[in-house]
Amino acid sequence: MRDARSDGTAVAIGGTKAFTACAAPVVGDGRAHEAGGKAHGDEGQTVANRNEKNANPPHRIHGSIRQDGCQMRWVRFAALAFVLHFAWEMGQMPLYRGLQGRPRWSTVVPCSRAALFDVAVTLALGMLFVAVARRRSSSVAPWVVTMAAGAALAILVEKTGVGGGRWAYTVDMPMLPPLRLGLMPILQMMLIPAVSAWVTLRARRARPR
Repeated sequence: MRDARSDGTAVAIGGTKAFTACAAPVVGDGRAHEAGGKAHGDEGQTVANRNEKNANPPHRIHGSIRQDGCQMRWVRFAALAFVLHFAWEMGQMPLYRGLQGRPRWSTVVPCSRAALFDVAVTLALGMLFVAVARRRSSSVAPWVVTMAAGAALAILVEKTGVGGGRWAYTVDMPMLPPLRLGLMPILQMMLIPAVSAWVTLRARRARPR
């Protein structure tokens, strides 16, 4: 006859020897718990890494903008646009009547005035770029819309200027046959605002944080 104790041992009644009746602890259960804990730990690390990645998305420049919209550096944007527009105006002066053959220094003032007007238009296009980028940050829409709007504004300005007799083209100006307008000023407003935005955003994102 044996008396079973609560600690898992059994003692023989009337004998001098006690023996252990309980089985050895099951090692498999401990390993299962350990594996489960490790799995939960790995899952938690994965979630933490995913949250960190979402909180700090990669900055992409070509064809896309940050999800929370871009923050344009307007002074830098305007200064860069002025330099580009001024260089473009100086380069295309020989394509306008009354300015071809003149010394370069004599065209600095009219080119500066034209570049200032171009910068004003470019700032408006830059605001349009930012507005579209905040709505369509993962597409090429900001670039396409900005270039299309620039072309439309250039066509309007050229049509008004040429039609009103404010300026005229020489025979060297490349023309758009359907519109009978100069190609160079239209390309100017298509390319320079987009390039200014690209360079400004790239410089800002390349800055160490």
